[in-house]
Amino acid sequence: GDKVYYDRIIFDTSDETADNPHIYLGVKDSIKTVKLGRDEIKFGYSGKVLTLPAEALRKVGAGERTANVTFKSGKKMSVDIFNATKFIKTAEDFQSIGASKKACEGYYILANDIDCSSISNFEPIGQYFSEEDPTNFYFHGILDGDGFAIKNVTCSYSDSPRGTSDQNYPSNYDVWSGNPKFENEAHQAGDNIGIFQVIGSSGVVKNIAFDNC
Repeated sequence: GDKVYYDRIIFDTSDETADNPHIYLGVKDSIKTVKLGRDEIKFGYSGKVLTLPAEALRKVGAGERTANVTFKSGKKMSVDIFNATKFIKTAEDFQSIGASKKACEGYYILANDIDCSSISNFEPIGQYFSEEDPTNFYFHGILDGDGFAIKNVTCSYSDSPRGTSDQNYPSNYDVWSGNPKFENEAHQAGDNIGIFQVIGSSGVVKNIAFDNC
């Protein structure tokens, strides 16, 4: 039947058709209340499995959330919830994380291994021109791999600069050569090129493997 989580609930807030999620609590007791934040929410509890309403999870929005469960016996439990901005299922989904400042602040989780070999030149996630540039935006979100892997990512730019600012210190600007060219000018300059251009101070990448990148 329906998928039952055991460690935490993982929910896609962008999916308007997502079913109510289930998590096994293993407690043989009746539940008195379930609170999500400050709000008491509806729930189902059968066979030691708690069911939460998808509507309530969408309402609180993306982020790492906690539902607090109080049983009629007085026992209390907390349920961890990863409310994803989007489930990452394809290489295109993964590339879209860097599409904008807002996208770089989202909460993402891999639904499976992601093979990026279909993208000939992966556009680094985030945007960095120079230290004080107001148009910079870094990855300040969360990317949780849930144990899956990102595979076969290629970010190509030249390793031999064409111009030099000083004979002893080659410039790293305009170093790109090849095909296809990065679309974002911040990436064409050659600063901090990789899967992420810059991971910001609040950005988190965890539970993920990178293979042949």
